[in-house]
Amino acid sequence: PEHAGAYRTVDVDAIERELDALHRLGTVENIYFIDDTLNIPAKRFKEMLRMMVRNNYRFQWQCNLRCQYMDEEMAVLMKESGCDGVFLGIESGSDSVLKHMNKSATVAQYLKGIELLNTRGIATFGSFIAGFPGETHRTLQDTRDFIENSGIDFYRVQQWYCEPITPIWKKREQYG
Repeated sequence: PEHAGAYRTVDVDAIERELDALHRLGTVENIYFIDDTLNIPAKRFKEMLRMMVRNNYRFQWQCNLRCQYMDEEMAVLMKESGCDGVFLGIESGSDSVLKHMNKSATVAQYLKGIELLNTRGIATFGSFIAGFPGETHRTLQDTRDFIENSGIDFYRVQQWYCEPITPIWKKREQYG
């Protein structure tokens, strides 16, 4: 919302028309959904997944996913509809840093989501940030432990930097 405006969703019917057109080409093997909140709201996402299963598309797909909102039904539908991988903006393996980032997620929720994905054979790629204001050696160790023990398949760790398009930019003086 800071730089993209009000949150809005595309109708599942519109998604179906676009996927049908790609399917008719007969050459599309993979699709990547870039929407970083594709599985929100969950009801709409499940409706989209059921539509994909019903239409039996021949392509595999991947997406950005908020795994803290995963449930069993969602994981099953994702696999049945052709999902073979997800990108997870986890950011930290520390509850205190997640709270400081205003992520509205916990380590336990992330672990549950990753487990549901792993159980279905959906590859997970986690993105993490090191050095967010308030980060300590202990919280970095929590993130390292999370990466090593969560079952995540692939990961990257990026150094945090203050960007003008992020909410913390307004608090940059406070954090030095």
